Amino acid sequence: MRGFLTSKQPVWRVTIVTVLAISLIFGISVNSPSQALQPTEELIMEILQNDSEFLKVFGEEINEIEIIHTTDNVLWVNVSGTSTIFMVEIDLYAKKINSYDGSRDPNDAEKTVILQVLNADPRASLLLGGGATIKYKDVTFASSPFQHSAFDKETTAAAWIDLRLDPPQVFEVNNVDLREDFFSIWVDLVHEELSPFIYINYGCMTDAELAQIIDILRADYRTSTLLDEGSIIDMSKYENVQVNISIDVGAWGDPSGEITDAERMTVEKLVIVYMHLGNKYYKADVDAVNRAISWFGEIEKP
Repeated sequence: MRGFLTSKQPVWRVTIVTVLAISLIFGISVNSPSQALQPTEELIMEILQNDSEFLKVFGEEINEIEIIHTTDNVLWVNVSGTSTIFMVEIDLYAKKINSYDGSRDPNDAEKTVILQVLNADPRASLLLGGGATIKYKDVTFASSPFQHSAFDKETTAAAWIDLRLDPPQVFEVNNVDLREDFFSIWVDLVHEELSPFIYINYGCMTDAELAQIIDILRADYRTSTLLDEGSIIDMSKYENVQVNISIDVGAWGDPSGEITDAERMTVEKLVIVYMHLGNKYYKADVDAVNRAISWFGEIEKP
């Protein structure tokens, strides 16, 4: 019986197999961090709390953590506070934050910077001196510099505000009067720069964009008179939209030469302009890229 239970393998071979098995187990545990470390809320919170830079930017107590996606040893989580929500990429194995971006309400220090930037701008300073009020919206943050559409330089913090005008004021753009009651503005908190003013009632466009649209309207005999004798009452801007267009079918070889508006085309940037003269109202569809009016006509009061 003793001989039956005794291994026939040499002692050295048993020893090697044992060592290899131990090494394999150890290797799996080292090279498979996703198995060794589970993304528990306690571990995620520990990683967040140990990053002082993130906590400073986040700016308030963390109320909720939601895991959005995991892959290998990296996970993405939504981190929320009272007015704050950030997307954070975490290296679970290294126990560190790789990157983050999000937004929250501005704090007192950021409001001070915003006010300093506004007062340094002649136009903003004049409006504030005339009674305009600031409506703070939020501040967008990122751990790495990003390109904000309102600025030429990359930044890591940009604040969004409104300048409220009560009563509304009239502003002249390219010799046309525009009535506005509030502007939206972005403030680069890193470079302390102000974005162009955005006219909310006129397609959320800047002075330069509005001047371009007015130039197109002046170049068309149907709308140039309205600009001189009437006024623009509203604008809306759309990106990459499909619109009906009138096409001379005869130009495409059809002997009938009929006109049809059944064709559709994509306009990269379409601005719809509403105008009035006396008791009549008009609508013009302006193709801002090709600098042409694609449709014009009288309409009911909008």
